[in-house]
Amino acid sequence: MQAVFSHDGTVFASSGGQLDGVRSLALHQGPDGVTVQVLSGEDVATRLTSWDLRGGAPIAEATSVLTAGPVAGVAPDITPAVLPSGQEVALLTGVAGGLAMVRINADGSFGAPVAINAAAAGVPADLSDIAVMDSGEGLFLYGIAPGSRSPMVWEIGPTGTLTVLSSGSRGSADGPGLTDIEIANGMLVAAGSDATFLTIYDIQPDGRLSMAAQLGEADNPGIAGSITLETLQIGETSFAVLGAAGSGTLTVYGLESGRPRLTDHVIDTRDSRFANVTTLDSAVLQNEAFLAAAGSDDGVSLFRLTADGQLVHLGVVADSVSTAVSGVSDLELYIEGGSLHLVTLGVSDQGLSAFSIALSGISHMDEAGADTLIGQAGADLFVMIADADPDRIVAFDASEDRLDLSGWAFYRDPSQLSISPTASGAEIRFMSLVGEEVLVLESAGGGPLSADAVIAAILPQPDRFLPDWLTPVLTLEPADPPQDLAGTPGNDSIEGGSGNDTIIGRGGSDLISAGAGNDTINAGIGADTIFGGAGADTVTALDGHDWIEGGDGDDHLSGNAGFDTIFGDAGDDHILGGNAPDLLNGGSGNDRISGDDGADTLHGGEGDDILTGNAGTDLVMGESGSDTIWGGINHDTLDGGEGRDLLYGEGGNDVLLGSGDADELWGGGGQDDLSGGGGDDTLDGGLGHDTLQGDSGNDRLIGKNGSDILDGGAGDDTLFGGSGNDTLSGGGGNDILDGGDGADVFIFAEGVAVVTAFQNDVDMLLLDPALWGGAAYDAAAMLSFAEAVDGATVFTFPGGERLVIEGLVNPDALLNDIGLL
Repeated sequence: MQAVFSHDGTVFASSGGQLDGVRSLALHQGPDGVTVQVLSGEDVATRLTSWDLRGGAPIAEATSVLTAGPVAGVAPDITPAVLPSGQEVALLTGVAGGLAMVRINADGSFGAPVAINAAAAGVPADLSDIAVMDSGEGLFLYGIAPGSRSPMVWEIGPTGTLTVLSSGSRGSADGPGLTDIEIANGMLVAAGSDATFLTIYDIQPDGRLSMAAQLGEADNPGIAGSITLETLQIGETSFAVLGAAGSGTLTVYGLESGRPRLTDHVIDTRDSRFANVTTLDSAVLQNEAFLAAAGSDDGVSLFRLTADGQLVHLGVVADSVSTAVSGVSDLELYIEGGSLHLVTLGVSDQGLSAFSIALSGISHMDEAGADTLIGQAGADLFVMIADADPDRIVAFDASEDRLDLSGWAFYRDPSQLSISPTASGAEIRFMSLVGEEVLVLESAGGGPLSADAVIAAILPQPDRFLPDWLTPVLTLEPADPPQDLAGTPGNDSIEGGSGNDTIIGRGGSDLISAGAGNDTINAGIGADTIFGGAGADTVTALDGHDWIEGGDGDDHLSGNAGFDTIFGDAGDDHILGGNAPDLLNGGSGNDRISGDDGADTLHGGEGDDILTGNAGTDLVMGESGSDTIWGGINHDTLDGGEGRDLLYGEGGNDVLLGSGDADELWGGGGQDDLSGGGGDDTLDGGLGHDTLQGDSGNDRLIGKNGSDILDGGAGDDTLFGGSGNDTLSGGGGNDILDGGDGADVFIFAEGVAVVTAFQNDVDMLLLDPALWGGAAYDAAAMLSFAEAVDGATVFTFPGGERLVIEGLVNPDALLNDIGLL
């Protein structure tokens, strides 16, 4: 089975304004067809707009405007529900008051908002994610907020009244906690960002929760960062798919009685489109389940989920100038007219895109043991698994059939394969971690298949890793003496002992497992798979797309040329990517990681790490711990994560992101975008025209050279524009604004601000009309709020806001320097 995407149409924010500040979407399938509800808005108002998808391209139908504006820092959620009275509603989070409810008519249009007792029922203002279930005895609402350790529970009455059943438990909003919740066949499934990454609750008839199972650090197959969640049902089996942003992974668990069962774990590569995955959705068509996933790499990946829980990658849709698939914040996969469809909400492009998906051919699944799979007319997909048994495909048409070999243990690239033409087709051999895989292809035409023809028929896939590929060590043996082991120019499988071994792979795609001890491994040229094991290991791979896991200990790991994936694991590791786009993950410990050339992705993991992107457009994430991050010479994205971090953009137009702690961000050269997050941060734009956002906390923003934009956000901030024509806005709190040289613009909308060194007839002051009720005042009317006080001009507004212009003794001097925001 293969997928082909057709673009039905896109609407951008510039087309009418309904999509300005897009945030979230939900699907509504009513008797009149499919509509999609889009939550958007900025500042003081939130819009809920329905879009008709029956004609393919989105067409705006109805808009409901809520006076409750967006909540900063909260990802919104839209959840449909039917009240006990029969009224269909949309429940909204990420709005002022924590929760809003809007009536939905049968045609998908909106009725009046429903008045609910959110505050009295203990709904937190930063409620972020919700799920609704009708148990037969009542309608129940489950919710989480930043830092939640267990869900909150309410019963929803016939008119929308909330009765609190459980307030849950909650830690710091900046700390670890639950990140997503979903309903699955009478269970509530919760994903988290701390050591406990998956929790299953049984839902009792009265709506209350009882914990059924938890998965923690010992069960983690390679999940890191914030997790988004999707649940779905295939036959009698429920599945949970966890999309982890930090590791760029999709992990599947079967939700059977008792403990969840791991069925698949795939990792984003350059051939898929779910890096830093943030959104998932699923649909079931004719008893076949499909999953769409998107993240930061400007596209969407489509998978089929088999009945045994394996993900089969069917294809991708990439962003273009006519679509909104860049920075996808939300998506919906749905069935209409017996066909599969996709709608995406793109934050980067501020747009809504609709696609139709044509599915062709049949998927043939390999099973354990020696199997024979028979091709049929059309484009067939043959999906192989790791079983070290010989398999055969009959009637294989290399011109349209395709092979998925990602199920072979640590297969990454066709260069790892040995392909031999035969009289009736070809033979493929691969030395996997569980043994040699042999696949015999018998061509539909009866003749030989060249190696090039076979390689062309192999579908690029995400990488796959399953823990049961590794045989656990059950007993500790006495340490082996050191060994010198060497491979051949071909594909070798080399296993060290518990001593300090020296292993040379030479050529070919080698599988090297060094075992315990302080080992030295030179893998050589080829797409190698290397496990250092316990001990302080030194691993050097050469050309080829290599997979390296250092294991426990302070390791030195080097990928060199090729698209490498390197995990330091536990210990204080040194990791060097090399000359290609690499994925580098330090794991726990205080690591030093360098991407070198290429567009690299670096994850520091736990600990106080030092990360350097170097050349290439890099994505560098410090994650937990107090990290130091250097971007390098290109356009990089640096995300400090938890802890007090130091971020240096260096050259290029960089994006620097702090978090909830007191971070220091230095843009360096280029036009940089700096955001401090929570905490008392220091932001320095450096050279170039930079944008600095302090966010919450008492921040210090320094524009330096260039025409910069500085926004303090909440808290008591100090802003220095420096040289250039800067724009300064303090935000809420008690702020100090110094424009420096150049023709600067000072924006005032709330709080208390002091402007120093204002240059009369050079600088400009812009006031928000909301300060006096919204009327469009002229300059003279605005100056009626000002008076001269102790050598300064002081504006006092009806709401208590106060603006001081130091050194300006005559308010009338502002007549030509004041305007409306």
